Amino acid sequence: MLIALRKGEPGNFTAPRMVHKPDWAYEIYFKRDPERTLAKYTGNPRFKPALASYSREELDALIKPWTERFTQHRLTGGWGTDDTHGTAEILMVVTEDEYRAIARTQGWGPVPYAIKLQFAAPLPFPSVADKVRPFIRYFAQADRSTGVQLTAAGSGRIFLKDGCIFVASGKSAPKLAFFHRETGVGTDGEGYLSLINRATASPTGRLGEEFTWAGPNATMDDWPSVRELRARCGPGELLNVGNPQSSVAFNARWKR
Repeated sequence: MLIALRKGEPGNFTAPRMVHKPDWAYEIYFKRDPERTLAKYTGNPRFKPALASYSREELDALIKPWTERFTQHRLTGGWGTDDTHGTAEILMVVTEDEYRAIARTQGWGPVPYAIKLQFAAPLPFPSVADKVRPFIRYFAQADRSTGVQLTAAGSGRIFLKDGCIFVASGKSAPKLAFFHRETGVGTDGEGYLSLINRATASPTGRLGEEFTWAGPNATMDDWPSVRELRARCGPGELLNVGNPQSSVAFNARWKR
């Protein structure tokens, strides 16, 4: 039937959706006169007519100027469209407050009602806890929340030296460590300098331990945080360790 609908209802039929409540059925979406249109093709009660707001092509055209400006300002990690409900969802890598501030500066009006912005959650804990500031020369991290995360495993010892955080892996020379936005530095329950989860303040491992992380993760020389890191800690090679987790805890569980 879908072939017949696509052929017989161009510009009207948009997409089917399977539903499971109260019983399974297919909702068949049309932009115009859904009941009468569907009746031309089937009387099966498992197929139910539904009204669509936009076709996929119309949704793509609707979101294009917004995704272009969001991409230009590094505000989005991706987007998708739903041509049954007639909505588009854009994954934002900034909080709502950050977005509103940028939108005001750029003079952007409200997004169309069909576009839903999914904002990053605020991080209530600082990148560097007040009690450890005297020991940290600079903590380098992304200024956008983590979006799509590659999942190849990296590992190495992350440690503090002369106020700068390095990572040593294998026989290679230590590199300056760069972090995702969700990681900070503070102390654990026993007062040791530790990396923390900025959403919860829970420690993810002590500096000096072996860590693992998902990657590879990019850094760009023109990022302000990269330039500042090199100005504070030297011109060494960088390694983005993302949101690392101590290997100590994993090893301890493995041995039990």
